[in-house]
Amino acid sequence: MTMSKTVVRRILLPMLAVIAVGSLAGCGRNGEPVLPDKKQDGFPAQYPRNTDPQSGVFN
Repeated sequence: MTMSKTVVRRILLPMLAVIAVGSLAGCGRNGEPVLPDKKQDGFPAQYPRNTDPQSGVFN
């Protein structure tokens, strides 16, 4: 059984378009980001926090 071109044009292409538009519609948020309660903004953080020389196996 083969699909005719009209079936593809009339059913499958609009269905794929609806799926594509629907999947992109949920992307993104409205408004500014809000920190949770009792949290502080840690940005920009300095890396590394400790400036002392590191010690370890490879030193």
